[in-house]
Amino acid sequence: MQPIKKPKPLRWTKRLLNSFNTNILFGMVTELVQGYYNLFDYTTGFQHAMFNIQKLLHKMTNWKEYKLEAIISDVAMGPFGCNLKVDNFISEGVPVIRGANLNEGGFEDKNFVFVSETKAKLLKRSLAYPDNLVFTHRGTIGQVGIIEKTKYPYYLVSQSQMRLTVNKQYLIPKFLFYWFKSKTGQYELLKNSAHRGI
Repeated sequence: MQPIKKPKPLRWTKRLLNSFNTNILFGMVTELVQGYYNLFDYTTGFQHAMFNIQKLLHKMTNWKEYKLEAIISDVAMGPFGCNLKVDNFISEGVPVIRGANLNEGGFEDKNFVFVSETKAKLLKRSLAYPDNLVFTHRGTIGQVGIIEKTKYPYYLVSQSQMRLTVNKQYLIPKFLFYWFKSKTGQYELLKNSAHRGI
């Protein structure tokens, strides 16, 4: 009986075996270890996020419910039409908030018209300050914005807007802003809009 001959390895197999040295092995092990640490970081990050969510949910169980009028310090409409006319607008001074300044992000701090400081002081009940919420009560009902701290210390709301000041003892103003931007808040703003403004 003829002895069975051992098959010769293919040329590419021989080259692969010859090139498989300790450097390649070390590189493969390094990649495996790095992959383990990446997985560990991801798992740790996920656990940390879940821990923070649990803490937040625990705090939320102690939250209290208030009616809107209980958390408002002040609310005021814009000036009556005859008190603010196009003739009062100038190139610089106190910026006037109009519907165009209320967008999806809340507030667009540009493209203003202005009135003089003297005119603004005459209409001081209609002035709005940082952290005040501004609503459109005539025209595009449902628009709501929040005034950020910018280069202007205060603004004048137009005839179609109203401003609301939150009592920070009860609530962070931005929380109320996000609530009014939510589906529930928008429903509350719009449900009577066919009959009257907010």
